Amino acid sequence: MHLINIILSWCQNFENHYLNSDLKILKNNEDIKLEAEINDQNKLNFVINHVSFFLDEFPTKLNYEKNRDKNSYDFGDLKLMISKPLPSDLQYIQEKKDDSYKIIEAKKWDLSKNNIDLEFQLPDTLNTKNKILTMVVYAQTLDDNQDGIQDQDILDPEYVPITSYTFFNY
Repeated sequence: MHLINIILSWCQNFENHYLNSDLKILKNNEDIKLEAEINDQNKLNFVINHVSFFLDEFPTKLNYEKNRDKNSYDFGDLKLMISKPLPSDLQYIQEKKDDSYKIIEAKKWDLSKNNIDLEFQLPDTLNTKNKILTMVVYAQTLDDNQDGIQDQDILDPEYVPITSYTFFNY
């Protein structure tokens, strides 16, 4: 008698599980607007932290050959992070002068109740022509204190991607 061991692995992509399917992503030239409703804010317990943009080359035979043995796909190079507007006396500071990405503030950052309403403008310095631009919205989960009560001031340091969208720019 022969024994056969079988190992199954299940992988699920949880992106878009957090937002209702009627989310709207509108792009008009360099202006982008995101409107969405969180599925169950009380159950999911998170707050939007930032939006990242990654640039990648269009698929070519050369790119395929360079990457064909990879086990996964990445979004490309991080080029831009959009964060909520700060009070006028504060500003975001890049950790390193030679960072490959830029941090900018959103024009609109409204996270009222279960709704997400964000507007931002891609900077002119971000060359997206003939590139694939992927937008990823990241959230942080809110921690519960010992009594199981949600504390708005305690954030988990890990970011969770809650949705992504790809723009093909010709």
